[in-house]
Amino acid sequence: MITVRIESGICDLNTVVRAFKIQRRSVGIAIKSDCKQVMALEKQLRKIEMSDVIKNPINKNPIYEKAGRCNLHSSCPVPCGIIKAAEAELGLAVTNDVTIVFENPPQRVDDAE
Repeated sequence: MITVRIESGICDLNTVVRAFKIQRRSVGIAIKSDCKQVMALEKQLRKIEMSDVIKNPINKNPIYEKAGRCNLHSSCPVPCGIIKAAEAELGLAVTNDVTIVFENPPQRVDDAE
């Protein structure tokens, strides 16, 4: 079983995703999250097929499509984390952390003009 912890940033709503192999080409997904939209997504992703994980292009990926229907914000990292956990459990990728780092100092919105 693969477990990933996703700290979403500004919303401060954290998520834990567990992917566990059901069959050779499918995984079960269990999600615990402080976010009600992510929990709505969890109800639609109990099982993910290998074809869902590798589906291209990104806008045709069923995990992202379901995330959109559950009103996840476009920059929410949870769908990516779900895919990463599933592909690692299926043996399609090694477990390696993914990060997004802001390198510029914080800027207030009204300072941007």
